[in-house]
This record gives sequence, C-alpha cells and structure tokens, in this order.
Amino acid sequence: MSQNLSGPVERICRLMCRMEGHEELVGFEGEPMWESFREDVTQILAELRDGDILPSGLSVVKIDK
Repeated sequence: MSQNLSGPVERICRLMCRMEGHEELVGFEGEPMWESFREDVTQILAELRDGDILPSGLSVVKIDK
C-alpha cells in the first residue's frame, strides 16, 4: 500500500473498512467508505488508558493537549 495515510485514526478506519469487506474509497454518504468508521475508532481509542499494553506489545502514553 503506497498511499500517504494521514495518521493512526485513518489507518485504523481503513483497516476496519477492509475487515468488513468494503472498498475503502467507495462513496458512502458523500465521503469515502472508510470515513464511516471514524466515530467508532475515535470512541475505541478514547477508552485506552495511559500505560495500557496492547496485544502488539505497544504501550499507550496519553499526552495533554
């Protein structure tokens, strides 16, 4: 995949879209199909806590904005 992806939320949205069997760039409600997963992904990521260890071995570090 040689696309320039903007960040982890977009990459996760695109992955979830593919996992559901959809084409990422097919139009849906005026946006690419992967955009329809953004709210779910944002809610999932908001549940992560500082110090959580993910199955991949990555550790979550929350920063204040």
